Amino acid sequence: MRATCLHTPKSAFRFADGRGFVEYCSVPQDLTQFVDEVVISRFSLDKGESATFRCLPRAAPWLRISLTDHVPQCESASLAWGAMRPTGKLILGGYFDFPFKVIATQSIGAINIRLHPSAAAALFPLGHNDLASRVWDLASLWPKSSAKLQRMLRDFDAPELLEAVLGMIRRAASGRGQMKPGVRRAVDVLSSHGGGGAVSALSTELGMSERNLYGLFQRSVCVPPKLFARISRFNRTLAELQPLHWRGERGIGAEEYFDESHRIREFAKFSGMTPRAYAQAAEDEGYRFSVLVK
Repeated sequence: MRATCLHTPKSAFRFADGRGFVEYCSVPQDLTQFVDEVVISRFSLDKGESATFRCLPRAAPWLRISLTDHVPQCESASLAWGAMRPTGKLILGGYFDFPFKVIATQSIGAINIRLHPSAAAALFPLGHNDLASRVWDLASLWPKSSAKLQRMLRDFDAPELLEAVLGMIRRAASGRGQMKPGVRRAVDVLSSHGGGGAVSALSTELGMSERNLYGLFQRSVCVPPKLFARISRFNRTLAELQPLHWRGERGIGAEEYFDESHRIREFAKFSGMTPRAYAQAAEDEGYRFSVLVK
């Protein structure tokens, strides 16, 4: 059965093969400072089938709440992945600088809540680089709510679960939600045009040394600012390379790279393929996430 979002859906699309859907929900007005996007998705598999989702780095932390008992397996060629593989049904994911695969052997569904980067340390007891290539079990971050989280996962359907988790974010924001001055401005600048000299220019604008900016960013966004800027730049390249009906208003901004070889090399590091190969795959497969069913 299709989940119905308690908040007004903004848009939705179904996969071309009819196996699943993605629904984008409106963010409650009082949480827009902390939450950027809420998405409900489902993907169906027949008995004996499996599906591989290729996942690429994104410049934002995210909450993932599984709607099924099946927890997909994660794989990555990166040695940094190690013990950070997500195994729980309710997790907080950080910033990865490498692609990875999610392999499902049963039907899956999830609520994905993309947080504003400056919200991480305001909502969770996180600090210096705690979201750099890392996944957290949400119960370990909100231990007082651990029992409630388990009951929610057992007893609630998707709309109730979404409402309950948004309520917990609301309470966390009221208790810890003081963002340090300058953090949101730093995030906005590096998100929109984080080229090679962006960190230096930003430290001048904010009237602090680069060292102090690094410390502030690592404690508040929980990842180094240059890594955040590089992933943001990669995300802008992705948006430009996607089919026309997916593109936003902003382009690649070739001036952000030293030269074309630099652009291709960095794109391949984050995606595992060249920009040309990605553009062709996105056009051929017809939707944002690469899904291979076998």
